Amino acid sequence: MSQTRQGSWTLHTAMALAILASAVALRSLELGGKSLWMDEIATVIDARSGAELLSYRISWDHPPLFFLLVTPFVRLWDAEWAPRVVSALSGSLAVLVIYWLGRHLLGRRAALLAGVFLAISPFAIYYSQEARPCAMASLLATVAVLTWHNAIKLGGAGRWLLFGACAALLAYTSYLACLVLVVLALGTAVVCAARRASWKDWGIAAGGFGLCGVLYLPWLPQVQAFLLRSLEGAPRAVTPAALWRVFHQLMSLFPDAGPELAALTCALLVLGVLSGFLRRRSATLLLAAWFAAPFLFLILFPPRRWIHPRHLLFALPPLCCLAAEGVSFLGGALATLARRLAAARGARPSFKRAIGAAAFLAVCAPLAVPWSMTLARYYAGEKQNYRDAARYVQENSWPGDAVVIGSFDGVVLEHYFSKAYLSSYQARPASAQDWEELVGSHRVWYVYSFPSITSVRDKVSYTYARSHLRERAEFPALQPDLAVTVLRSELGPDQEVVASRASWAAFLQEERGQRWLQAQPNLVRNGAFEAGSEGWLAFAAGPSARLSVDSADCYEGAQCARVSNASPGYAGGWYQRIDLAGHHAYAYACRLRAVEDQQWKGRALYWETQAEGVPQGHWTSEWGGSFDWNPYLAVLVVDDPTEAVILPVTAEGMGSVWIDDVQIVDLGVVSE
Repeated sequence: MSQTRQGSWTLHTAMALAILASAVALRSLELGGKSLWMDEIATVIDARSGAELLSYRISWDHPPLFFLLVTPFVRLWDAEWAPRVVSALSGSLAVLVIYWLGRHLLGRRAALLAGVFLAISPFAIYYSQEARPCAMASLLATVAVLTWHNAIKLGGAGRWLLFGACAALLAYTSYLACLVLVVLALGTAVVCAARRASWKDWGIAAGGFGLCGVLYLPWLPQVQAFLLRSLEGAPRAVTPAALWRVFHQLMSLFPDAGPELAALTCALLVLGVLSGFLRRRSATLLLAAWFAAPFLFLILFPPRRWIHPRHLLFALPPLCCLAAEGVSFLGGALATLARRLAAARGARPSFKRAIGAAAFLAVCAPLAVPWSMTLARYYAGEKQNYRDAARYVQENSWPGDAVVIGSFDGVVLEHYFSKAYLSSYQARPASAQDWEELVGSHRVWYVYSFPSITSVRDKVSYTYARSHLRERAEFPALQPDLAVTVLRSELGPDQEVVASRASWAAFLQEERGQRWLQAQPNLVRNGAFEAGSEGWLAFAAGPSARLSVDSADCYEGAQCARVSNASPGYAGGWYQRIDLAGHHAYAYACRLRAVEDQQWKGRALYWETQAEGVPQGHWTSEWGGSFDWNPYLAVLVVDDPTEAVILPVTAEGMGSVWIDDVQIVDLGVVSE
């Protein structure tokens, strides 16, 4: 090996190892930071059943291999990261295997790019941190294609038997990913026919597929049962719009990415197919068939069950390969053009190489930027925060309370509740009469998620709870400001809890009205004015404005604040200065009562910050006239650390307004 080739090989090896290290780091980051969501808890339950997985008693529509590999982790460690380890390892190894496969099919440069794309793809990272078989199916599909390529190219019974064993592992991981084996079987027939292979070669190739079938024989009864379940009901029509949504999300490489990233990836895919067909026809046909197989299947055989883009994760490796081929072709063409222009001007060879490398990187940059943006969004997201839901209920329930868990969530939510707690607190009302008796003697917590499903599967409890709860318009305000609402839970006829990604706000309903309670400490000093005006400053703007502490008519407690004005004009208000942390969300709430004399109006929940020395005012809503103790709630999202001036109410005109129960609660960090 020449010194130049050895140096090039060493450089490519170092780059491949760096890509692998990046993949491992990205898939390990915050692996146990988020609550297990519904399907992941189902994985834990199935994995803990151990040998029952092989007795055909598994209740989920997946083969058993992934769950068997997860079993030792969930039995040894009771942590969120434990059931996700297999997926994280699978996602990391898939990057190494796709590089290896890319070298055989496309060359080293495209192989490195394919490895980079798969390593930093938020779509791949997302499901490499989920305790479901998707990432493992993607890995084994790539391994099956790699071993098949070696067998079809080099021949030999040993290579075909190795392929058969890898194919069996894939079949024991995912039913849908077996479409890859169909593609490889057709490819084997085409290649053998084109080569006019001998009967011996046909037989050796058939032996590889036959080994897969023999190894899969013990699971065939379960496959039959799965197919019978799948045929129940009418097939769902696969409309072009529905198929496009699946294709778009896969092309976006992240479920919530914008259309720009999907369009860019699609353009690179088309360019990769066209350029690859001209330069590497057989390899391009293999990758294109691998990628297209699941979409053709969905068109020809409309599914009777829900298909999510994560189920097609095994089609992501060929997408990365074809996109890498497109980038490699375009970057190479631009690099060649740049070198020729530099040569025409008499540039040095080193300068020509630098110009070519810069042109090549310029092609990759537009793809890397949106990928990194969606990747940053991924780590801030969360599906369902069952962990904090159970923790909140257990920490805030009182002796004698009753906890009702929605039937759809059932064992999922029970996973995070302690057995001792459930044995003491859990109730299972089966009728409206049971609910009446339960509510008559207990404070009831009704906890559920997925309202659309719970309303059908848990109709009695859901209908009773909803009919005895008054809907609050303020709660949806938490959703856009906190980006992700992970769980919404309803608590009986007298209490309601809303979960956000960062924290919890509780709401208590009473006969005389409604009162905000917060699980976190109130940042407002003396918010109920029980200590008079302590902690508050008075800003009376007009000569007739009066700010005082009143004990005659308060919402609750002994005292509240009052702002009055006997003449038209601005009256002012009570205020405090509070330090707010950057990139945090805050719940800001109070109660107001007003009596109008003339054109009495103002703003509720006013707060003011400084931006480059200029005061910036914000408020929730405007009010006017007379009313009796209306509740007000706002969510403040603070970009930079600041000292805010908060005024629960500002008023102008003639009249009086009373203030009580002023609260500001830190809801935690929000994504930047």
